[in-house]
This record gives sequence, structure tokens and C-alpha cells, in this order.
Amino acid sequence: MFTPKQQNGIFLLILLIIIAGGGMYYVHHLSSDKNISAAKQQELLQVEHFLDSIKTEKQKPKKDTIFPFNPNYINDFKGYRLGMSLAEIKRLKDFREQGKWINSVEDFQKVTKVSDSLLKKIAPSFKFPDWILKRNASAEKSTQTQSSSTKKKDLNTATQEELMEIYGVGETMSQRILNYKLKIGGFVDNIQLKDIYGLPYETEQNILKEFSVQDPKPIQKISINEASVIELSEIIYFDYELAREIVNDSLLKKIAPSFKFPDWILKRNASAEKSTQTQSSSTKKKDLNTATQEELMEIYGVGETMSQRILNYKLKIGGFVDNIQLKDIYGLPYETEQNILKEFSVQDPKPIQKISINEASVIELSEIIYFDYELAREIVNYRKLHEGIKTFEELAKIESFPAYKIDRIKLYVEIN
Repeated sequence: MFTPKQQNGIFLLILLIIIAGGGMYYVHHLSSDKNISAAKQQELLQVEHFLDSIKTEKQKPKKDTIFPFNPNYINDFKGYRLGMSLAEIKRLKDFREQGKWINSVEDFQKVTKVSDSLLKKIAPSFKFPDWILKRNASAEKSTQTQSSSTKKKDLNTATQEELMEIYGVGETMSQRILNYKLKIGGFVDNIQLKDIYGLPYETEQNILKEFSVQDPKPIQKISINEASVIELSEIIYFDYELAREIVNDSLLKKIAPSFKFPDWILKRNASAEKSTQTQSSSTKKKDLNTATQEELMEIYGVGETMSQRILNYKLKIGGFVDNIQLKDIYGLPYETEQNILKEFSVQDPKPIQKISINEASVIELSEIIYFDYELAREIVNYRKLHEGIKTFEELAKIESFPAYKIDRIKLYVEIN
């Protein structure tokens, strides 16, 4: 048995043990709660930073993503999205409608005239076929290697592939050059490139930067005063009829001084010549615009068909403006034209209001007798591209322009 004093000590010891155990539990529990709270706070801070970063990204201006594309296939919508102007898009479409292709970044800027800043933005997204990239790389390497020492290639040995590497020369034009070379038996001089149908002046110059006639076809020149009709007709620029006219004219000049006519013929001719001289100052020629078929048929060399053809053309153009328009009559020989002009001339020309070729619209230009709609459109495109047309001779650079009719075209248009 414990004494009361011992019982109190035992009770106090148990109480102290309970208090100590409770204290230890409380301290341990409080520390755990604090650690959990700190971890949660750290996690909440990370989430808050993440949400703030998303919000910041959303507030940044969006950048347009340009996926790789072939610039040859830019349409109106695509060009607008890229930042191209309507004029730049139109230049590209007109170039592609000619069957030509953009093969490099430089080609794109040269054709469209886009600014350097826009080109810098969109050029990295250009995607050309692998064979184009290889060809451009090969051409660039070849240019760098050969620029200082290599001579131009011989035009007579050029292949279609080599010609197609020239800017502006496509499959059709390269084949046309080769066909013409075969037709004439080989080029004799660089100037014969001007004979290639539809070859623009700029493209001709591009060809001559890389090619020239180095080994010309040997030519034995013939005397035009001694050659026969057959010999002249074998020249590429003469047909049989022209050769015959040349020989006849040459022969006439050669033998005419030996002609001897009877005296009465000479007197009659002298009298007729004197009469002509007397009447020339008083008798006016008839007006070509009022000539009838019967009057025209009285002219030597003008028959029923030719006279009707002249009248039909007069109706078509609304009346002759100048004598030179007789050159437009299909099949009218030069001698017959001169015979007509001995009796007729344009005395009361159709009044013409000339239009400015630098201001006229496509429709206005297409109404001129010598222009169709396509040519009128090409003239307007050329005018826009070159910021105006300075001279009539400049028009000859347009592929389908009828340069041989320039003297008649001047009757209807002017350059200001």
C-alpha cells in the first residue's frame, strides 16, 4: 500500500507524462500544418505565374504565319494577304499569261516591282521546284567562276536547255530560235535574232549577254546586178516574186539606154509629157474617198476585185485619212498603188481626233483600226510598267506591235 504522500507523487508523475505527451503531439502537429501551408502557397504562386504568362502572350500582337508557296501561283487573294498592291499582282498575272515563269527571287521583284521591304518579308517563304533551285545554283556558280574569263557561248551551238536559262526565254521561244537557225542554215550575225517572231527587245539583249555568233555560217555573197532570179530567190529574205521584180528592174536599167523608138513615137511621148506638165498645175487629182468602182477600174492594174477591195477597206476604216493607207490594201502591188496616186489622192480626209497613247484606255485604243483588244491591253501594260511611252519607236518593243505600220498608226495617236 502506498502512503498518501506516495500516491500524490505518482499522480503528479502521471499528470506530467500526459502533459509532456500532449505538448509533443501539439508541437509536431503544428509544424506539419505550417509545412503543408507553405507548399500550397508555393504551388499557388506557380499557377498564378503560369496564368499571368498566358495572359501576357494573348495580349501580344499576332504574327501572320506564311507557309511555303510557289510565287508563280499567287492569286488575287493570296497577293492581297501578302501585302502586294493590285498593280503588282496584275504584273505577275500578265507575265504568267504569256507562258513565262518566275524562277528566282530576283525574277519576282523584276516582274512585279515589289518593294525591298515586302520582298524581304515574303521571299523566305518562296518554294521553287528542286530542279529550278539546282539550275539557279549551277548558273550562279558558273557565273561567279566564269565572269572574268569565259567568252560568250556560240549561238549556233546553243541547246534548248541553255536558251531556256535566259530570263524571258521559255520552251516555245527557245524552240522558235532553234527552228529558225535550222531554216537559215545557221546564224551569220547577231542581228538575225531580230527575225525571230515575237522576241522582245529586252529578251534579245538578255540572250546576247550570254551568246553571240562566234562561228558564223560561211556565206558567199552574190552580186545583185548579176544574180539570176533563182539565185536571188534562194536568199532567205527574198521570195520568187521579189527576186523576179529585182531582176526585171535591174535588166530594164541595163538595156533601156539602148532602146530606139520611131521618131513619131518620141514626138508623141514628148507631146504627152508636155501636156501633162501643162495640166499638172491646173488639173487636180480626184478625191480617193469619193472614187467609184468604175473610176478605179480605169487605172492600169486595178480590176474588179481590187477596186472592190479598196472600196471595202475605205468603208471599214470610215474613210481614208492619208494616201499612205493604200499600203493596207491586201495584194495591191507597189506599181499599181503609184498608178492610183497619179489620178487620186486623199483631198477631203476623214476628220480624226488623235488620242494620247499615254492616257487612252484599253477600250479607246482597241477602237483604232490597227489595234485589237489584246494589243491595246499590252500597250497599256507596257505603259504602266515603264511609266509612260516616250517615242513611237519604243512601241516596237511590244511583242505583237505591227512596227511596219507605224507611219499609219501615227495618223490616229500621239505621244505627249
